[in-house]
Amino acid sequence: MSLVSIESPLFSTPGLRASIEKMIADSGVEGGIQLKGHPGAVRSFDASVVISLVGLAGTVLGSLIAGLIKLAGDKDGKKIVITTSNGGHIEIPVGTTPKKLAQYISALNGDDVKKLRLE
Repeated sequence: MSLVSIESPLFSTPGLRASIEKMIADSGVEGGIQLKGHPGAVRSFDASVVISLVGLAGTVLGSLIAGLIKLAGDKDGKKIVITTSNGGHIEIPVGTTPKKLAQYISALNGDDVKKLRLE
């Protein structure tokens, strides 16, 4: 199980939480993504929630990122920035095709994702 922080200046924290809850329910991977709340010690003007990824991380992660890309696009966002545990990051533009998204996920090389930021 991996804990992942999702942050965004595009949403309020309750709005981000509600959008992620709906996205999880609509995606069909409810068992693979569990909403944990928000990081207690983090003080930020950006909305933030923490989730855990369970099970087939690649499939679940791909579904999560695809859903977040749609959420970002619905709020006129431009991209998702993925930060890994080793400090690397990948930027995925809104409108990315599923085939290209799979390439981005493969580029993570199995690194643990620590943060997803909708911008």
